[in-house]
Amino acid sequence: MNENLKNISHIPINEAMMFFTSLDVFDEDFIGLTKNCEISLWSKGAEKRFGYKANEIIGRSIEVLIAEDQLSEFYNQMDLVRSGEIIKDFTTASLHKDGTKTDVFVSLSPVYDRNGMFNGAVGIYKDILEERKFDSYQFLSHMSHEIRNLISGIVGIIELFKTTPLDHEQSRYVSMLKKSIDKFNPIINKISEISNLESDKILLTEKSNQCISAKTILGVEDNIINQEIMESIIKRKGYHYIPAYNGKEAISILKNTRVDLILMDIQLPELDGFEVTRMIREQRDRDDHIPIIAMTAFASHEDRQKCIEAGMDDYISKPFELDVLYSLIEKYLY
Repeated sequence: MNENLKNISHIPINEAMMFFTSLDVFDEDFIGLTKNCEISLWSKGAEKRFGYKANEIIGRSIEVLIAEDQLSEFYNQMDLVRSGEIIKDFTTASLHKDGTKTDVFVSLSPVYDRNGMFNGAVGIYKDILEERKFDSYQFLSHMSHEIRNLISGIVGIIELFKTTPLDHEQSRYVSMLKKSIDKFNPIINKISEISNLESDKILLTEKSNQCISAKTILGVEDNIINQEIMESIIKRKGYHYIPAYNGKEAISILKNTRVDLILMDIQLPELDGFEVTRMIREQRDRDDHIPIIAMTAFASHEDRQKCIEAGMDDYISKPFELDVLYSLIEKYLY
């Protein structure tokens, strides 16, 4: 586990989701839990996965969403979360309203109150079947490619044999081998066709809204859940997204990676967003300017001025509307 992920914001659960007002538009499955494991936050994606509407599920125990034989393991994971751990993609079985079980990956991050006391958790669900299905199609595609290369070599050898003197029996063997290869080729072609088609379908679904794949955005934010949400937001527009969980990591990434725009949280551990921005500006030439947009919970004129003085190009206050964020990104990328 990346040590940087342990530095999460010590803020109430309703503020930890910095894009809370925008969760309704996401298909991703986000849920919030109180310290007693009662459901306190419910996204549209969670509604689709589990079949419950928010007014049916808020306030109920998480146990209604977990298969009975998985409860013990889930609470073991929650004990780790209470101790400050961030759990990434542990396997469990979710339970739909109609009783259907589905194998899923779950990531959990602790949330704290203003006094630094554990106040609950935020979870993200991902479908294991879809992840494995894509891996399977990629494997089939790879194997069909390798087999085709092997067959191509055999066919080449057959053709070379034909150029040499062969007796009647040898000619018959070569002819039989060529016929076998000819019968095998359509099977490989079909496997390749199916695997490529299905892989393309999955990729098309994931990237259906992509339009500008060349641009890369660096998001500097110490809360893993906020990073997950921001990644979903950015990728929906076709941009590449790179997460950094503190200022030092962001600066390290910039030394080795081309970035077109930076989204900078202000309240970061060790170095705050202002300090990180100043360091970035000092380390880069004037003609190598990367737009930096501050993301802050403060929205006064003084706060905006402080961002500009630190070297940031603009700022957006949390929570924000997606259209506002997208417009701001486009303003500085094009």
